[in-house]
Amino acid sequence: MSDRFDAVVVGAGINGMVAAAELAGAGWRVALVDEHDRIGGFIASDELTLPGYTHDTFSSWHPLFMAGGAYAALGADLHRHGLVYRNAEGPVTASVSERGAVVADRDPAATAATFEHPEDAAAYAAMLTQLERWSPHVFGALGSRLGGTDAARLGLGALRGLGRAEVVELVRVAGQSGRGLVRERFAGHEVDQLWAPWLLHAGLAPDQATGGLMLPVMAFTMHAVGLPVVEGGAGRFTEAFGRLLAERGVEVVLGAPAERIEVQDGLAVAVHVGGRRLSATKAVLASTATGRLYGDLLRPEDVDDGGRQAVVRHRPGRAAAQLHLALDRPLSWADSRLDAVPLVHVSNGSDSTGVACAQAEAGLLPAEPTVVVGQQTVLDPTRAPAGGATLWLQLQELPWAPTGDAAGEIDTTGGWTPRWPTPTPTACWPGWSGTRLGWATGWWAGTSSPRPGSARPTPTPSRATRTAGRPSWTSRCCGGRAPAPGTAPGWPGCSTSAPSPTRAPAWAAAPATSWRRACSGPRLPSAWPQPCGRSWPPSAADPSGAGARDPFRNVPRESVAEGSLARAGMGRPTHPRWGKGTSASPSELTRGCRGSSAAVREGSLSRPRGGGPSWPGAA
Repeated sequence: MSDRFDAVVVGAGINGMVAAAELAGAGWRVALVDEHDRIGGFIASDELTLPGYTHDTFSSWHPLFMAGGAYAALGADLHRHGLVYRNAEGPVTASVSERGAVVADRDPAATAATFEHPEDAAAYAAMLTQLERWSPHVFGALGSRLGGTDAARLGLGALRGLGRAEVVELVRVAGQSGRGLVRERFAGHEVDQLWAPWLLHAGLAPDQATGGLMLPVMAFTMHAVGLPVVEGGAGRFTEAFGRLLAERGVEVVLGAPAERIEVQDGLAVAVHVGGRRLSATKAVLASTATGRLYGDLLRPEDVDDGGRQAVVRHRPGRAAAQLHLALDRPLSWADSRLDAVPLVHVSNGSDSTGVACAQAEAGLLPAEPTVVVGQQTVLDPTRAPAGGATLWLQLQELPWAPTGDAAGEIDTTGGWTPRWPTPTPTACWPGWSGTRLGWATGWWAGTSSPRPGSARPTPTPSRATRTAGRPSWTSRCCGGRAPAPGTAPGWPGCSTSAPSPTRAPAWAAAPATSWRRACSGPRLPSAWPQPCGRSWPPSAADPSGAGARDPFRNVPRESVAEGSLARAGMGRPTHPRWGKGTSASPSELTRGCRGSSAAVREGSLSRPRGGGPSWPGAA
């Protein structure tokens, strides 16, 4: 085996895979190196919960990849090697809040027809038409390093194609925030509620610069391209890429981290990995974190002033977390239009998302985070057994290193959990009466290492730390069925009125063995389900579990709707059909969820009170 190549690519994420495939397609001999045991980086799928349920472990939706140059160059070959996309043809995305639900259709006119103000429909069409004129220059910039000759070429091209006045407007809009753009162009809340949360998928907040351009980019892309997911899970995407790389003769070196990039006379000439020296006669490409490149792979004497400044000035971005659920049937929303929407944001737009981002940037766990609800099985039912569904919940407004909890409920002094303890599947979770449920969690903090001297923890391994529980909570409690109300033991039995202990935003932030402060103690033993210090099942000496302190003593029963996925401990609920802070009984919540208690018990999503309800490339 020769160790001499034209190019060596370090990092087999989406950028590294595309670079290796395109260079090899141009006739170069290429090596692709990655420390993990499979290619793809943050593109993967696994049976994270129960057998037969396929979950996208990290990223899931590919609209920007399909809209980009890489897909134009490689898409036909990837499809030839087995890639199949399932895409939205009707509803594509939505956002739900105390203001109600706003749904975007692939058809922009159908979307605008739902706006309250007629002038907003015309403004929406004008925004999309403007972005269409700008798109060659905008997407060209997004695919460029914007340095030297690239910037000059793009600028001259824009001047020739658009004229001076429109280039000035393009620059002005690019400097705006997303909130600023929708505030100056739209009278109603719909466009803001729909598209401001999508800025999270670009790493932005509603009040950050460039959001004024990225918001219409997201809207334009969804209408033009849709929201494609890979049939059978995102792992099929990397499988197709692997076959394409093999066909083009790329040598893939996995399972060993690159140790050093060798530099001679100012030029990168080789990569050292696993005891091998992979020489590169034309180029070395490093698709890595800033700190990893300049702090580990290059020797200090090989780093110029620009590189040293990049390390010193680099700051990590916000962290993110995901929760994966296996359901025995799809969610049933109070607004039935949402049943057919593949991705729903729980947000009222710039207001709630902006506050959550500000809290995360200040080191706080947001009190009211934006929740991204991915319903991939709406597009791809092959990911679950017949009649079942997967649920992909994502939180993108988490601090790199938590210093506090904006809700005042979590002790964050221990920092992020190094690893989520794997549960022992001994029984069904109290409050999930009769529902088949599996779960898995994952988190990653920012995109790279913190600056030198920072006390912030660096997650290891560099790919997202993740754990996958494989419980099979079918209906074991109470003899495999939910008892009639009043016939089961009190908490923590299987009564349909038992509150759910789930509060998703807390899971990614608890110190190593701790749980919600609401679970008085608080700790999570290795054997489940004992989150609050109670034994399960109740002992003969204490059949009701009353000897232990009630973990939800401060949580009104009406804040949780009969085993629904709710955020406990947040006071009275807000329901999409009611106003903020409205008090409702469980039966009223049940009626709100399409008039069926089963719809609530078997996987519907309910929300707490608050100033907003309850994230792209290949995202």
